[in-house]
Amino acid sequence: NSKLFYYNERWKKKYRKFLNIDDKTKLIGFINRYDKQKNFDVFFEILTSLKKDNYKFKAILCGENITKSNKDLIKKIKYYHLSEYIILAGARKKINYLYSALDYSVSTSLYGEGFQNTLLESIATETLPLYSKAGDAKFILNKIIDTFHGDMQNDYVNFIYKIEKLNVNEKSKIINSLKDLS
Repeated sequence: NSKLFYYNERWKKKYRKFLNIDDKTKLIGFINRYDKQKNFDVFFEILTSLKKDNYKFKAILCGENITKSNKDLIKKIKYYHLSEYIILAGARKKINYLYSALDYSVSTSLYGEGFQNTLLESIATETLPLYSKAGDAKFILNKIIDTFHGDMQNDYVNFIYKIEKLNVNEKSKIINSLKDLS
């Protein structure tokens, strides 16, 4: 719904202030329910690679069972030594506000996806999407960005670094191209 999902600079500033995240820190969103299909281990491997490179980031995880009471999730976060980098936000009703605060939205789903709503929400809010080839995401993203080949973890990390080198106009061009295809 374009009336709900659009980029809003005010929302970005307000949400990042609420999360205590400065403008130099990249905010990576992982908006999924806690499920094996969503491939949390690959997402945590991506974050681990970024951490090893001293990339300045925080990751916010939102969705069903994304809480401190999820012992399996907490165990994985500790295993990857990511506790100080991750914000667990649980299920959210007004997720549209969060998207404006994100620099990237990531999905590492293994299988079973049709067209992911989070992909469309990312594009609508001008958040750069980093998505696996599961479901219809491949038809949209592969037309614009030729990065999802080979080892998924390295492709995501390399793509983030490629985006960092782009200027604002080049990033806008990618977003606008994605909007045209979606």
